[in-house]
Amino acid sequence: MLNNQKGFLLLESLLVLSIAASLLLIPQMMTKSATASVEGELFKQNLESSITATQNYAVLSGKMTKVELLPQNRKIVFTVLVDKNHSFNHTLVFPESVSSLSNTIAFYFLGGSGNISNLNSITFKINGEKAKFKFQLGSGRYEWE
Repeated sequence: MLNNQKGFLLLESLLVLSIAASLLLIPQMMTKSATASVEGELFKQNLESSITATQNYAVLSGKMTKVELLPQNRKIVFTVLVDKNHSFNHTLVFPESVSSLSNTIAFYFLGGSGNISNLNSITFKINGEKAKFKFQLGSGRYEWE
């Protein structure tokens, strides 16, 4: 009696399918952590850039500007105080990997000099790690801790 087997058995097919599925999922899991890391670094760079631009605008235009942290809305708002509809006004929204550990706070840059109204710091949680954005004395000085 000849036993002529053609094709795959159900068990063999399921095994091949599970191996293929796991090979497809591994890169996706790796890219999630990489994406979160890139989002966190990009947020830090955008925050630095927006704060520098806001201070520079105050110096060059002579108009007072405001940086307001709104943690409940997951955003930071940058505005020119004398013109609420100014084209410079913009918002920086927190990515999923970033949250604020600080309460609502506002910083003002004085028109002409660019001096800041207070030297409070803002604490964020970026990818599970604390990061503190701290203003320093001097025009345009800040650091991350």
